[in-house]
Amino acid sequence: NIAELLKACRDYQSVTGRRISFEYAMIKGLNDTDECAAELARILLDDFSVAIIPCADFGFPNHFRLSYAISIENIEKGLDRIQKFLESL
Repeated sequence: NIAELLKACRDYQSVTGRRISFEYAMIKGLNDTDECAAELARILLDDFSVAIIPCADFGFPNHFRLSYAISIENIEKGLDRIQKFLESL
């Protein structure tokens, strides 16, 4: 669950001082096209104010990245917004 994930992220960052990036694997034959990744990025940005980066240009066409280079509070807000998006499907 998201609360456990955020706690683990906080613990990891506290111990190591390192940033964390999240990746979401897309499912082959279901949502694995560049167009699907771009559409997901657009929906999350336009409708939920969350910026993600499709990773096709980085050699990972079935993934996207989230930045962990902000405060835990803003990450929590972003994950809450992603959860709302997923619940809206």
